[in-house]
Amino acid sequence: MQPFHAKFPVLLLLMMFITSCAATRMVDSWHAPNQGKKYQKLLVSRVTKNHSNQKIYEDVLSAELKQRGVEAVPAHMYLKNGDTLAKRQALEKAVQESGAEGILCMQTTNMEKRTNVQPGYMDNYPGYWYPSAFPYWDMYGYYGGASTFYEPPVVTTYNVATIQVHLFDTSSSKLVWAATFESSEPANAVSVSKDLADEITDSLSREGLI
Repeated sequence: MQPFHAKFPVLLLLMMFITSCAATRMVDSWHAPNQGKKYQKLLVSRVTKNHSNQKIYEDVLSAELKQRGVEAVPAHMYLKNGDTLAKRQALEKAVQESGAEGILCMQTTNMEKRTNVQPGYMDNYPGYWYPSAFPYWDMYGYYGGASTFYEPPVVTTYNVATIQVHLFDTSSSKLVWAATFESSEPANAVSVSKDLADEITDSLSREGLI
């Protein structure tokens, strides 16, 4: 049986990979030139047929915007009987009733599988691991010093979702800001929505839109 110390380098690399894959990151962003308007009230929308998923994303982003001083309202509060903002009448009604200056829309536009291969690892043992207490062991030079240990490659497959976010001005209907995000945990709506909300509000704040 291989000692834990021998496996530690591979385990550490695997843990680092898993942690890095958990992040939701911005890929790119755009904002309209000469845009000096700050939005004080936003209607937050998640475009999806999954109503529970819609509520999670809209509620989480609305809460984060409120912490930044923006009056944000989830679109699902204004949609009834299966209506969506894709219907012009429902969209106009939601804008009018909410009094929103802008609509912040989130939509997953792509899902793909990616594969990561962590190379195997081989080294002499105990040549590199020889604490000061070990000079007392011998057993004929620990099998002649020819012992090696090996860890096979680790192959990990995971899903990556592409999420696009757009901010439209309700008075002009024009697009004023857009961003693309990637997340490797698309099934975890709560975690992704929190990461996404942080990224979105940070970007809007940097651009002077909120």
